Amino acid sequence: MKKRLIWWLPCVTLVLSVFYLMTARVYLEGSLGESYIMLKPFPSIETDIGGGEDGAWARAHPGQPTPWWQKEDSVKLLWCGDWEMPKFWPLIYSYGAFLPPVLWLAFAIVLLKHLIRKPLSLNPAP
Repeated sequence: MKKRLIWWLPCVTLVLSVFYLMTARVYLEGSLGESYIMLKPFPSIETDIGGGEDGAWARAHPGQPTPWWQKEDSVKLLWCGDWEMPKFWPLIYSYGAFLPPVLWLAFAIVLLKHLIRKPLSLNPAP
């Protein structure tokens, strides 16, 4: 059982880490809290992006190219609802963003505990 924990914990943690590094909850400008879970073009630790009134980003960053979440070709994975039609699972997505660091810490503790009990032998006896 303990050896299985050492194997499945990093696997689940790695999958969750990649999921949260490559997705973000994006609030659309000018909407009443409407948001989507979108696929990012590159990994980053941001999980909530956007919002504000129409054109807020463009006014705050004049002359800069449009960010990835405002481009038409961005990949929208799921609709999260808005303030008038709230959904429950976006809350789970937001709270789930705290899970990968906690799982990495748990894996480090389990691994250290395992290594303390069974230290690696550099020169094994014949």
